[in-house]
Amino acid sequence: MFSAAAADADNDDYVSQDEYRTMIRAWLGHDGPVDFARLDLDGDGRLSRREFVQLWMEFWAGDDAEAPGSYAFGAVKA
Repeated sequence: MFSAAAADADNDDYVSQDEYRTMIRAWLGHDGPVDFARLDLDGDGRLSRREFVQLWMEFWAGDDAEAPGSYAFGAVKA
């Protein structure tokens, strides 16, 4: 299963915008154009474990191009 723990550097059970950007930088090797507000489903400025899992499920297994998880690495350019 997808784990927020890998991105949660301060172990507060949430993934902050900075932690998320650090994770994306590690995956891509550079900063990606991530719209964190689009990923933050409840608008509290951080991702809960539930939000994190939902986003990655949408990214890897979803078929809705407009789902928030489709933007996990930023907008896809056609």
